[in-house]
Amino acid sequence: MALSQTSLPLPLMRVFARYVPFTLAQRLLAMVVAQTKRRHPSLVKNLAALAPVRVYILPTDVRFGFLLTLGQTPLTFTLTKEQNPPHEAKITGSLQSLVALLEGEVDGDQLFFTRDLQITGDTEAIVGLRNTLDRETIDLCAEMRAALGPLGRPLC
Repeated sequence: MALSQTSLPLPLMRVFARYVPFTLAQRLLAMVVAQTKRRHPSLVKNLAALAPVRVYILPTDVRFGFLLTLGQTPLTFTLTKEQNPPHEAKITGSLQSLVALLEGEVDGDQLFFTRDLQITGDTEAIVGLRNTLDRETIDLCAEMRAALGPLGRPLC
């Protein structure tokens, strides 16, 4: 399956994920998450309204994963080096697949049935997450540029 282009320069992101110290990557992600929460308040409200669940998002081609907590305020989306942190649901796929899914550039069902995306655990929570994300337009590159100001312009 050919994936749509995402807003991010994925080769640059893979290099970033490989060589940037984990603590710096955590801080940068926190800035992007905070900016995204400010720019998408309805998304935050809708994610907080979902049933409480921890979703482990594991890109297969970078050295860390993400842990997203839904159904609470404040929502958290953090970087993790743990191989299997406590979670109720897990989404696994390439960085390109995950970003394309987040940005609405590809259908999650299609990714699932072609095995480009694997889901385990609480599938009802994943469906709720997907439905909530489908109602938003997210451009990850724009979120990064907004969070990083002038330093974000060269990214994309």
